[in-house]
Amino acid sequence: MLLDSRSPSAVGCLLRVDKEGALEWRMSDGQTHSLHDTAGKALPFGKKVTLAVVVDGGPKIVSFIIDGKLYDGGDERQFGWSRFSANLLNVNGSKRLRVGEAIQSLRIYNRALMTCEALVMS
Repeated sequence: MLLDSRSPSAVGCLLRVDKEGALEWRMSDGQTHSLHDTAGKALPFGKKVTLAVVVDGGPKIVSFIIDGKLYDGGDERQFGWSRFSANLLNVNGSKRLRVGEAIQSLRIYNRALMTCEALVMS
């Protein structure tokens, strides 16, 4: 687990790395659930990485920027971004954000960053 803002009823967001090294971003409003992942070994184990997860509520798109590069899907997918449902109302989960031990620095913005902005920050 990298970040977890979910309430006991699973409303909120979760960012985690699976056992293969894929990054997973989950969002839920309690009725509508959304999972976005990088598939495959996008994150190397034991190596420090800079990561941005961009959630854009306009076009309903989630994208990942890893070490200054937009995740393009690699060999596993045609695209690195994915859409989430317009039915997802809000992800206001727990008032407490749990942050994993692997996180050394964290920034949360109140708007979706443009890819070029996230690239500059990494």
